[in-house]
Amino acid sequence: SRQRFVRGDDAAFTCLYKSLWYTCRLMAPILPFTAEKLFLSLHGGESVHLSGFPLADDTWENKKLLGDVTYVREVISKAMSLRNEAKIKVRQPLASISVRDGDNALKQPYFAELVMAEVNVKKITFHPMNADVTLDTALSQELLDEGLVRDVVRKLQDLRKSAGLQPGDPITIWCPLEVAFRAEDHIKEKCWAVDFLAHTPPRGATTGMIENTTIGITKR
Repeated sequence: SRQRFVRGDDAAFTCLYKSLWYTCRLMAPILPFTAEKLFLSLHGGESVHLSGFPLADDTWENKKLLGDVTYVREVISKAMSLRNEAKIKVRQPLASISVRDGDNALKQPYFAELVMAEVNVKKITFHPMNADVTLDTALSQELLDEGLVRDVVRKLQDLRKSAGLQPGDPITIWCPLEVAFRAEDHIKEKCWAVDFLAHTPPRGATTGMIENTTIGITKR
């Protein structure tokens, strides 16, 4: 996920590098110039057209892992379908997702965290029922407030783009929503803000609407 790169996860960068390295070699015969430019930007060595076509290495195959990943993707897909049926947007957190018990890949912390992040739920529970996947779609006030905070973060990030700001450019946030003000530290961290003012944006601010309320940003 994007957050792994933000955190500087070495494994994520290594996986991305290897994926791009092999992809360049695979697409070189049909996109020679694109493949060459990308390949040289990766390591600055010899031409991709001198590197040879990649061959599959059967020793890399992990059938158990492939099965687990396939199952996890199916769970995420079904959960998203249930969200759509309930007309609940993905940015709105839910309390839990339930999956059928047994020898389940989601009992592994990595896959559990992946599903919780993708489906945006607080926890995973296991049940003996026939249904493969169920979602708890009851929305407490706490969950609704958290969903609103996520909407505010998304809107502020869109405003940064509209203002032509680069990642890391400091801003002041103008947002009179009480729920957002209670999550001030979280919002400032997500949006590279140094100040959060619970006031209507001043003239000249880049603005948008949330819950019929005008919020905005100004560059520091």
